[in-house]
Amino acid sequence: MAQTWPRKRREKPVRIDPLADALAARRVLRDAYRARHELAKAFQSDRTDTHRLRWVTVITLLRAVGHALDSVDVRRSRAMKEAAKAAWTRWHQNPLHHLIFHEFIKRERDVVLKEYRLTSRRVAALGEPVNAIPSIGASTVFLIGGRSYSALGAIDAALEWWEAEISQIEHEAGSGNQPDRRLSTWAEPGRQPRRVE
Repeated sequence: MAQTWPRKRREKPVRIDPLADALAARRVLRDAYRARHELAKAFQSDRTDTHRLRWVTVITLLRAVGHALDSVDVRRSRAMKEAAKAAWTRWHQNPLHHLIFHEFIKRERDVVLKEYRLTSRRVAALGEPVNAIPSIGASTVFLIGGRSYSALGAIDAALEWWEAEISQIEHEAGSGNQPDRRLSTWAEPGRQPRRVE
């Protein structure tokens, strides 16, 4: 993955990234990993208000990965735009192959942000019938495409799905836009990269 910030600030050498990387989507994804960690810590307590706030945060960030990819990263290059567009088409044409996106990332975000309910109707706490429940906890089970996931397991599956999809998009965008590997990736501001022998 490319470095997303300059190594040095204020007129120091700045990294020029010749690869087509999904930098904005990867930044959001890193925050989603942090939010997942905070949710796991919150589940160790019995404070349902903390569970709810951490859940809303991680669900929002999981969906924001796609928005960053579609709104920000596509402006990085023509190759990135084409690769991202192809990915969105693939996800929508084959929803059964991307259930974690449709049944969890998108659906759960819609329920949380549009209705401020914590869960869609596809979850249950252990030992309870499948329906909407008032809180999220470590015992919450998600039924996604015939498989059951714990709350953290569903988030982990979503994080893994985004990792794989972003990597594929970056690969597709980079395959038609291969940089000259003899060029340094560091240059003075306003100058072209220098050749490395």
